[in-house]
Amino acid sequence: AVTAGDLTRALGCLRRLLAQSIEPLAFMESLTRRMRFLLQAKELLEKGTIRPGPGYPAFMQALSKLPQALREAFPDKKRRKLYSIFAQHPYVIYQICRGAQRFSLERLRRNLDRVVMADAELKGGRRSRSEALEDLVISL
Repeated sequence: AVTAGDLTRALGCLRRLLAQSIEPLAFMESLTRRMRFLLQAKELLEKGTIRPGPGYPAFMQALSKLPQALREAFPDKKRRKLYSIFAQHPYVIYQICRGAQRFSLERLRRNLDRVVMADAELKGGRRSRSEALEDLVISL
């Protein structure tokens, strides 16, 4: 909901997660990862390296033609899984690329910066967790 731009739904989801005692840092990890993948996808889209195309089958065909070196940017498999969009299932990559089209590269960079700053605030205990997360969701 956050990356889809639906603020009402995003805040509702966040409040439900907090009410269920979901650890805020787990939420932050998920959001950071999503923002990182969106940024990677947007950069690939802008360079023309990859396109979400007319449909998933065409996307799969284009994806299979990408250089192996590009897909293996992180030699450590654990790090690749966490940080590289190419470690995800092809349909997930397709959906992320489609979502990345809704944002400018500049906005995605700002959003990732906001997520990183909010993460530091949470870990530093400078604000209440719910307040910091709500402000973050609103700012994205």
